[in-house]
Parts: sequence; structure tokens; C-alpha cells
Amino acid sequence: MFGIAVIGICFAINIMIGVESNTTGNDWIDTVLGIFIRVNPNSYFPFVSWSVFPILGYIMAFGYMKVGRKKAVIFAAVFGSALYIFAKIVMHMNEMMDAVVTDAYEIDDKYYYSMHPVYAIGGFGIILIEYALCALVIKMCHDHVKTIFLNMSKGVMFIYIIQWILIGLSSPFLAEIRSLWLCLVIALLILAVSYSIGCYIMRKWGNCPKI
Repeated sequence: MFGIAVIGICFAINIMIGVESNTTGNDWIDTVLGIFIRVNPNSYFPFVSWSVFPILGYIMAFGYMKVGRKKAVIFAAVFGSALYIFAKIVMHMNEMMDAVVTDAYEIDDKYYYSMHPVYAIGGFGIILIEYALCALVIKMCHDHVKTIFLNMSKGVMFIYIIQWILIGLSSPFLAEIRSLWLCLVIALLILAVSYSIGCYIMRKWGNCPKI
């Protein structure tokens, strides 16, 4: 409940103050404030506001354990659709771009990273719909999940970190690429390498090593 309360406060501040209009004029203070809400182009990722996704994910996981897969999938499909439709209506009424689906690749970074509550609602709705679709595919496969997907699920943190290290090191080269198809091929190669390294780390340590 504490986490949800913090997120609610962050979203309330976001709505009242607006996007990138609440700078204090002090870079150090802005850096700290940027943890909660987006302040300026340098406070790219307000972690507290974005934590709405893992927190709601934990809540959904507990609900899943209580009601079972069938009810959880139905709930995710219906509730997820309702959330996105609601967010879409609000976006339309306020003449906002759809940073969730239709305008996701066109919207300015400041609107995306500031994580407006409407976008968070719509985004979580899409996540629920995707969960329902994935559960349906798994059911069609008779609950047989390939080892590669199990490894990716277990080692998602390793793979994610390694992936961004590789992308960062390759950025001077990647910035020069103008072919969409070449980008997709390179993305798959980076994912494959990240997956392989992640699996090696899991075999080596079993879990995240203590620092």
C-alpha cells in the first residue's frame, strides 16, 4: 500500500505541475526530484512513477495464485481492454497523443518518460491484454513452454543488463544504420548474445551474485 501511495502522490504532482515545467533551477535538486517525476531533459527516467508496473504486477501475481489461471486470464483480457479504452477516451478528450499504441513511435520523449497517469493506465491495460494472449498461446501448446523461454524468464535481469551494455558499446555503429531490416537483424543478434551470456551467468552463479 505504501508503494501505491507514493505512486499516487507522484502522479498527482505530475498532473498538477505538468511535463518538464517544475525545475527548481538547481541541477542537484532536480536530479533527486527526477527520481519521482520528470523535471527536465536530464531526468530521463522517474523510477518511482514507473514502479507502478512492477507493483501492479505483484498485485496481479497474488490474485493469480488465489483465483487460478482461467479466471485470471479472463479478468486480464476484460479489465485490460477496459483500461486501455478508458485511457484512449481520456486521451481523445484532452487531445493527447496516444503514447501507448498508435503514436508510440512518434511521441516526444518528454511525454513518454514523464509517465502521465493516463499513459500508465493505458500501458498497463495493454500489458494485461498481452498476458492474456500469451496465456492463450501457452494453453494451445498444452502448457509446454520451450526451455529457451523459461531461461529468458528466469534470467531476464541478466539478459536485460547485458543487452544494454552491448547496445551502449555498439551505439556509435548503430547510430549510422538507416535500414529497418538491418536494425531488426542486429537486434536479434544482440538478444541472442545477451541470452547466451545470461544463461552462462545463471549456470555459473545460479542466481544474482552478492555484491
